[in-house]
Amino acid sequence: MVKNEHYVPRFYLNKFANNNKIYAYDLENNNLFPTNINKIGCNNYFYDIDSDSLKEGLKEYKEIYNIPDEVFEKECEDIQFIEKALSRLEDKFSVLLSKFETDHSIINDEEFLRTLFLFLHAQSIRTKGFRDRLENIASQTKKWLQKLNIKNIDYPVELEAKDIAKLNQIKELLSLSKVYKKALSFFDVYDIYIGINNSNIDFIISDNSMSYFFTGFNDICFPVNPKLSIIMQVKNAKDEFKICSIKPDKNKQIFLTKKEVIKYNVLQQYSNSKYLLGSEKALKDYILYMNFFSIINLIRNGSDNIE
Repeated sequence: MVKNEHYVPRFYLNKFANNNKIYAYDLENNNLFPTNINKIGCNNYFYDIDSDSLKEGLKEYKEIYNIPDEVFEKECEDIQFIEKALSRLEDKFSVLLSKFETDHSIINDEEFLRTLFLFLHAQSIRTKGFRDRLENIASQTKKWLQKLNIKNIDYPVELEAKDIAKLNQIKELLSLSKVYKKALSFFDVYDIYIGINNSNIDFIISDNSMSYFFTGFNDICFPVNPKLSIIMQVKNAKDEFKICSIKPDKNKQIFLTKKEVIKYNVLQQYSNSKYLLGSEKALKDYILYMNFFSIINLIRNGSDNIE
């Protein structure tokens, strides 16, 4: 049984680490420190769930795929079903992502794009940052219902807010209808490009890096490693509504300047994150630049002082 369950996959952390060591910048305490990829982006038994809740979350799968009762019952006995399902997705995507690092042409491959979408969709939901927001909503909802003395409502007021948040997060992860709807909008709405970072500033990531994917932001950067990313921009969006207005070449490559890299790094911070992650130099560079530039002005207008 897995105890330490990662909501930021280790294979992904490893792309920004050196010999399993990665630096973390604690945004709340303004503290930069080294750590091991096994000790960051994780919580004990984070996805473990009881059998009845798992049955509720998987019932649409049973109906759609006509899963026999005995098979369904056996699968739902596994309290680590979610952890194992996410691990299988990670294993598949890690192979494809490593191939992408050396062969950018697979950005046009249907299997790669399908797996990319599924990974990003899951990553936008599975984090502690996402659960914390759900817990805050649950806490406020419970207080509101109790204050107004509203009863006989289909809401689990008897549960603690943290337990309601966990159940709702897992429902989001398991929902076939929501992933289908999101897939339709994603492939219809976004152009997908390769972001090449030849600047002396590295990409950094956060422990909640894909929250903008969940909200449908106009311009999303998924850092693959410190010098490579996948950029998703809303089709026909005006340049003033994009983080990066540099045009791609015929191979769908966008050669990013230092300014664009810094702006994408800023978004990592403003994704309701607790930690920024990367090399010591990359994080120190980021902190240094943030001391010089207005964050709001940087996101909206860029800076003529960045060379």
